[in-house]
Amino acid sequence: MKSKFLLARLNRKLLISLALGGTLLQVSFSGCDQTLRDTVLTGVQASLTGLVTTFINAFFQALMTDNQTSQPIVQAVIEALPKFA
Repeated sequence: MKSKFLLARLNRKLLISLALGGTLLQVSFSGCDQTLRDTVLTGVQASLTGLVTTFINAFFQALMTDNQTSQPIVQAVIEALPKFA
């Protein structure tokens, strides 16, 4: 139960940070040169796209690796899961 509370607080902080960051970005770029704003936003978009792509690739590589793990519960699920498919 305590972990749910901590996760909810973390999600709330993340959402507030994103909202404030977006607001500050809009306010600070509203009086800025159009080409400068486009350059910065294109760079942010490229970096976020690269970051998300990296995490997605890492997730699928982890799925494709050998099914060996040091955690017995995870190993039991991996061994029993094909029986249910």
